[in-house]
Amino acid sequence: AMVPVVFLLIATIVAAVASYWALVQSERTIEDLKFSDQAMQQATMLQGDIDFVLSQVNVTAVWLSLRPNWRSEATRAEFSIFTQTIIDRAAGMRGLTWVPIVTDSGDRNRLELQADRQVSEFLGK
Repeated sequence: AMVPVVFLLIATIVAAVASYWALVQSERTIEDLKFSDQAMQQATMLQGDIDFVLSQVNVTAVWLSLRPNWRSEATRAEFSIFTQTIIDRAAGMRGLTWVPIVTDSGDRNRLELQADRQVSEFLGK
């Protein structure tokens, strides 16, 4: 009479452990699915931001190429205004900077003097 009771007790313990293990596995699977879903949403949002920024950088490059007077201060100010709309719309974008590629030493000197003057004005000197 004792053997069936012990057997029943062991079977109950085995069933409880198996049920617990199945529950833990199920919870892990649910957490993995939640994480994967959140990661996919973040990746999609980031890809959208990257695509937007790249398209706007291309638009900016075209905009600059249509301005033969890119050396002027007015164009630099227009660049700031033009790019601010990009920065405002792209959550991950912190800024776009005016950094012209200069191959002519005369252009370099003119741009350096322009930058020095603007820094002095900004600092109130």
